[in-house]
Amino acid sequence: MNTGEQQSLILRRAPFGKGAVEGGQGIGLTNEAALLRALSNSGLPIPEIIYACTPDDGLGPAYFMSCLKGETIARRILRDEPYVHVHNTLTQQCGAALAALHASQSPDNIRLSASFAHDQLRQYEGILRQIGTERP
Repeated sequence: MNTGEQQSLILRRAPFGKGAVEGGQGIGLTNEAALLRALSNSGLPIPEIIYACTPDDGLGPAYFMSCLKGETIARRILRDEPYVHVHNTLTQQCGAALAALHASQSPDNIRLSASFAHDQLRQYEGILRQIGTERP
């Protein structure tokens, strides 16, 4: 896609180029990019995946995506004047996006797994204890 026009892109990459957090249940950035590509025709408000990095790129698991305009900081959306106009429609839009996501089929090449909250809490408690921090 080289149209000669400048385009804002976002690089999605694990911290310091590392893969998924050890012991984490994430699907990984390679699968994440593939999943977003598979959902591109679902009507969901998702970015276009421009390029999924390969090992030869030297960035580790990563991908470049288009930049969607909008705000992600909840306090701004809820409090700041420029976003007052969305207060009556945001809940409906979020619900519609979640419904579309749940109606979508997982691609065969991406392995997604279910987990239970209790198991997740136990797992992350173990990770927290390994880190040695005193924060909850």
